[in-house]
Amino acid sequence: MQQRNWAQLSRKLVSRYDMLYSFDAVQTYLGEQALAFFGEGVLVTTTYPNPFPITMSGSSLGGSVGTGIAFDPNGNITRIDPGTTTPISFALAAADVVNPRWDLLVIRYKQTGDTLIPMPSDPIVSVDLNLHDDFQLVIIKGTASSSPSYPAKVAATDIILCGLRVPANATLGTSVTVDTSIRDIALPYEYAFPVFQQETPSGAVNGTNTTFTLSQAPINGQSVLVMVDDLVLSQGEWSIIGQSISLATAPVAGQSVFCWYVTNGGGGAATLPIYAEQEVLSTGANGSQTSFPMSGNPINQNTCFIFLNGQYVEPSNYSILSGGGSSSVVFNSAPAVASSISAFYFQNLPAANTSSPITSGSNLGSGLGLYAGVSGQILQFKSIKAGSNVGLSDDGLGTVTISATGGGSGGGREAHGSAASPIYIDPTVGLVPTTASNQVWWIKPTAGEGAVNFTSALQIAAGVTIGQQLALKGTSSSDYYVLANGSGINQNGVCTLTDNQSIIYTWDGSVWSEDTRRL
Repeated sequence: MQQRNWAQLSRKLVSRYDMLYSFDAVQTYLGEQALAFFGEGVLVTTTYPNPFPITMSGSSLGGSVGTGIAFDPNGNITRIDPGTTTPISFALAAADVVNPRWDLLVIRYKQTGDTLIPMPSDPIVSVDLNLHDDFQLVIIKGTASSSPSYPAKVAATDIILCGLRVPANATLGTSVTVDTSIRDIALPYEYAFPVFQQETPSGAVNGTNTTFTLSQAPINGQSVLVMVDDLVLSQGEWSIIGQSISLATAPVAGQSVFCWYVTNGGGGAATLPIYAEQEVLSTGANGSQTSFPMSGNPINQNTCFIFLNGQYVEPSNYSILSGGGSSSVVFNSAPAVASSISAFYFQNLPAANTSSPITSGSNLGSGLGLYAGVSGQILQFKSIKAGSNVGLSDDGLGTVTISATGGGSGGGREAHGSAASPIYIDPTVGLVPTTASNQVWWIKPTAGEGAVNFTSALQIAAGVTIGQQLALKGTSSSDYYVLANGSGINQNGVCTLTDNQSIIYTWDGSVWSEDTRRL
């Protein structure tokens, strides 16, 4: 009687339609939450900062796996902890006698019970008592070939720990190459991290083509280095929009084009906490100057790349000095006369100042989200709209220009730089005006360069509309630009833009024609 009552009660408590299904539902829900938070793959944690280390055997063709934690695509926790009784060793199939073979080592989630018992609601069926999370190490064998490749996962829930490159005739694990670059790494959806890409962009190298395409989108145009025959090009020698790079000069057959750039490796929309910057520090060193100021502040010297005449400079040959809100590159020995010096570096992303947002302005409807950055020096936009007779243009380098596009008596006036903070112009590239109908530029070479002549084919690039006006102003009596008549300019003799000297031009459809100057 007591046995029958117990059996009846157990059927109600452990019915396949009751507790078992409820438990599975809870497990599924918790797994989905864990997956959404951690992502799928191997986790790097404080407990296991070097998860699942692979040790290859010196006595057999196999190895073993150390401790670590991972989540499979179903959100199941898959872990190897100290003292586990589950085997942590693996064995590889015999090596091919002729060709190498590439295998995959994966870890799979499974549940293991302590004791099999009859299911109370259906005694014919046995179930595990006290199920717990467990794992299984599996080798997915590849195909031996003179050009081997990794096989595909067998199960969608497989987590790749590494690739195992087995050479021909291998008999010991220590002769096998362990490839962890293909490991599945867990990353939360809203996680961002920089990924450094190196590649040959697509595009014909034939002496006429100037357009090359990257395989992925860089975080911004400043994060791209373009090299032709291993020499880094200055920014004036190329431009980028999205993934498309345009070179000023088409490389000829036999030359190589190579790019190094940074992408956001996060799975979601999170913003990288750093951003890239590159600039020309000098286009004509004087042979004695060792210190060259930078416009930004690198995170540290390890995040800097310095180039001398397009060639990489070893960090032991210079130092980065920072202080008082500014930084400089200081060489151990002064670069040779006429040397070109450029820098590529990373800066910390300034936190937005959302405590006092800017809410006024035309075309700023509710929710558009224009707000000021640190100390009001940086404007960040959630979105921005162009209005009547207003145009927006993006140079692909993180700069958006707002200018007037309509005719009539209206028109935009732009100021570039200031007397206290003039703009450096690369004399080998020349000044490139924007589309604004009226613009003024305060310009000055790098300190210590003295008088600098524009050597570009066009000292000032072509205008956009007839009647466009351009004013250039000098700010220094010791370092200044010199503009000659010709090369895109029609003026009354040489113009020397020293301190408080200026010249005003009008675009006549073919050249910039001088209107007036102040001496």
